[in-house]
Amino acid sequence: MEKFKSKRFVLGSAIHKCVIALASVLIWHLILPNLVDAEASERIQEIESFVKQQQERSKIPGLSVLIVEKGETVYQKGYGYSNAKTKEPVTPETLFEIGSASKAFTGLAVLKLEEEGMLKRTEDVRKYIPWLELQYQGETQTITLDQLMHHTSGIASTTIAQIPESQADNALQLTVGTLLNQPLDRKPGTSFEYATINYDVLGYVIETVTKQSFEQYVKQRILDPIGMEDTFVGLNQLQPKQTATGYKIGFMREQAYIPPIYRGNVPAGYIISNSNDIAKWLKLQLGSVSNSKIDKRLIQESHYPDLTVEPFDQDTYYAAG
Repeated sequence: MEKFKSKRFVLGSAIHKCVIALASVLIWHLILPNLVDAEASERIQEIESFVKQQQERSKIPGLSVLIVEKGETVYQKGYGYSNAKTKEPVTPETLFEIGSASKAFTGLAVLKLEEEGMLKRTEDVRKYIPWLELQYQGETQTITLDQLMHHTSGIASTTIAQIPESQADNALQLTVGTLLNQPLDRKPGTSFEYATINYDVLGYVIETVTKQSFEQYVKQRILDPIGMEDTFVGLNQLQPKQTATGYKIGFMREQAYIPPIYRGNVPAGYIISNSNDIAKWLKLQLGSVSNSKIDKRLIQESHYPDLTVEPFDQDTYYAAG
């Protein structure tokens, strides 16, 4: 009898507990967005405070900030002006040169060409540029494409000073040619030394194997498949007024500056993009989007560091750009 009564009580208790649980869920769903919003708002305030401090500290007229987290764009904002004189604000569409982040596009292009059987990273660069004979301590050296990619070629960092101003179609060849009278700083493959011109050599290799300009190949085979329609390979692809105005510090404030054109350095530092397109690039890098034309394996491979040499900082190695 006692058992029978308890069953009725348990049933009643179960219903009662369900009602309480449902009420708890409803209350939690009412409270949770506010908690999430409050936390997000606090994080945003911290981000904006940090950015503004750095902007003031470095006297940056304008910049674009983008944060991608777990495959989603969680923050995107322009600060200051793309043109300080006209007070034109920075927007998600504002174009900036992305500097050495350009190397990652060149690195991916090399990996893609290897996948297509058009080159091998383990081969001597002279297979593709026969005249590029570089010496260390008076002896001609073998330098692989991998060593160029990972900055272990032995090419000195100071070679950047010899890159010529040029808008010519053969600008990459001219840049690579400057290495002929500059000895290597170390034996290839023995240690890391960052030299931006390594990637200009890779860019010229891309031109020789594809029979296309570097700009055309990267645009058609890398940028277009990703949908980076507002990204350009080199300043020669667009009008100066389409990009944010460049500045240098002078007399304690920003001064408009029009830099020389180094078309022979485009693979290492002159891709131009905006935060809308960089969001697509970051999501591809993080594996949160798939692309039928760019194998996910290639993206993962581009992240593999070169562990054959000592790290250049604590636990810090260089991958494919």
